[in-house]
Amino acid sequence: MRSWLAMFGLALLPLLAEAAVYKWVDENGTVHFSDKPHPNAEQIRLPKPSTYTPPPLPSSQPAVKKPAAAPGYERLQILEPQNDATIRNDAGEFSVRLLLQPDLRRGLGHRVLVELDGKVYPLDSGLEYRFRNIDRGSHVLRARVVDGDGKELIASEPLTFHLLRHSAITSGGKRVAPTAPAAPQAPMAPRLER
Repeated sequence: MRSWLAMFGLALLPLLAEAAVYKWVDENGTVHFSDKPHPNAEQIRLPKPSTYTPPPLPSSQPAVKKPAAAPGYERLQILEPQNDATIRNDAGEFSVRLLLQPDLRRGLGHRVLVELDGKVYPLDSGLEYRFRNIDRGSHVLRARVVDGDGKELIASEPLTFHLLRHSAITSGGKRVAPTAPAAPQAPMAPRLER
């Protein structure tokens, strides 16, 4: 019981740090603590309580790092088609034209890749590519330069364009011109039966 009272008294010490605290031992050897003076009690000088101030929390939004251009390449941009462009072509064809500064270092094994909706197409020569038979709809286009190991050295900003293809009603593989609706007929007079 004595240890329990002592622990309780010690637990109250931080709360009483600003107030005077008195300690005494009774005839049974029990230690007492009080904030009121008692005969044969001594006043205890308590140290100031230690406090902890945590560092500020980091921002909830992570910093967005833009990939740095690799040494030797300053710019890779898609010149054609333009962002949000609408291309009308019934065969589903369009051209991609790129700008790369400085020129591609083929001697180091560098290659240019064009991605259309996540599918990769390597450019064998030059900075132009002709796509054929692409489905109509919206598409995302991106270009990048990679080294011989496939490591990305520089990338263009992705862009979205829209490809429109004529939709025709076909019959037996031949195009059929739409027909005009039938002319309205005059309503028939009701027949009376006898």
